[in-house]
Formats: sequence, C-alpha cells, structure tokens
Amino acid sequence: DLNQGPETLFKQLNARRRNGIRRALLRKVSVFQPTSEQDIQAFYAVYSAWHGTKRKRIHGEKLSIDTFLERFRSSDNFQMFLARVSGKTIAGITLRFLSGGLVEAANNSSLDDFLSHKPNDLLFWNAIEWACQRGFTRFSLGGSHRFLREFGGQLYPVYRYQLDQT
Repeated sequence: DLNQGPETLFKQLNARRRNGIRRALLRKVSVFQPTSEQDIQAFYAVYSAWHGTKRKRIHGEKLSIDTFLERFRSSDNFQMFLARVSGKTIAGITLRFLSGGLVEAANNSSLDDFLSHKPNDLLFWNAIEWACQRGFTRFSLGGSHRFLREFGGQLYPVYRYQLDQT
C-alpha cells in the first residue's frame, strides 16, 4: 500500500532490507534510469549472466534483447532502474504499471559477484520511492519469497486465468 508514503514504508521494512539499502549506499551503488540502448544492452548482459547462473535454478525462458529494447521504448507502461558501481552496470529491475494504480516488478537481475553490494535492496527501494512519488497506490513485488517478504506489506493471493482458444 503506497498510500502510506516512503517514510512509513521504510520503517516497515525488515531490518535486513534497511541494512542492505544502507550497505548499497556505503558501497557507492548508484541507481539510475537508462537513457540509451547502450544502457539496455548493459542490463541485458547482466540479465543473461543471471539467467545462466549456477547459483540457483531460473524458471522460464530467457527473454530476447528485442524484448528488453521494446520495454525501454514502452515508457507508457514500463520503467527500468539500473544499478552501477564504478561505472559498471551490476543489476537492474523492470517494472510494469497502470498509471495511478498498480506497479509490479516484472524482472530483476544482478551479477553474482556483486551481491555483497546489495544492489537489489537498493533497486527495489528506489522503485518503491519512484512509485510513491508518481501517485501509484499499490506495488506488487512480483513474488513472495523471503527476500521480497522482507520489504513488508500485506500478502495477497494472485489468481491467474487462462482462456483456451483452441
């Protein structure tokens, strides 16, 4: 519920997430919105490395660079934030949204070698602040595993319906 505002929401974060955000800032992780196709290609390289990681099993097919570029061009309902350290893109998050309503995290990827910098904590927090500033009322983190639950908020079931068109 973004109506509470960023200050109240920050206080509701699990201490691990608040400390992760602070650690990211101490390690000079910066968050920015991509402004060029080069930025998107750097994000895609991070995504590709993440998709191929041996650290965990990634479900779903790998998206194409064309999908990333299309999302970059679709600013009416998509937003991206990237994280950098010393000029190197190390993580990114893609958001999809309906103006004035719901924002949902659609994709989050990071380089394994930089996880200790806590870029994902900072990316999610920046995305929440961005959504608050633009008048969105709800933010879906796109899942409910431990990392995401530690951002606080209420868990709601998601129902997916599929129409068989054969």
